[in-house]
Amino acid sequence: MDAVIDIYTNQPFWIWLAIGVLLLAVEAALSTEWLLWPAVAAGVVAVLTALGLQIGFAGEVGAFAALTVVSTLFSRRLIQKVNPDDKPDVNDRD
Repeated sequence: MDAVIDIYTNQPFWIWLAIGVLLLAVEAALSTEWLLWPAVAAGVVAVLTALGLQIGFAGEVGAFAALTVVSTLFSRRLIQKVNPDDKPDVNDRD
């Protein structure tokens, strides 16, 4: 665990990039389309930390959470606009 903390304190970019890649790998394996936007949010936070933005761990987690919510809501609106007939029905057996 000390190695992860040392990597984070020196270069948090790699931790956020690893989180993004891990989420993207799980998304590719399961194909749920729910983990794509958190993976993108982790990538954006990785880029922000690579550019030298020093907001601390709490700020990075907050940015990750906010970006995840905003990107997920935006994508749902975009999908409804592009494909208005795609309405999932829980009770539909097909």
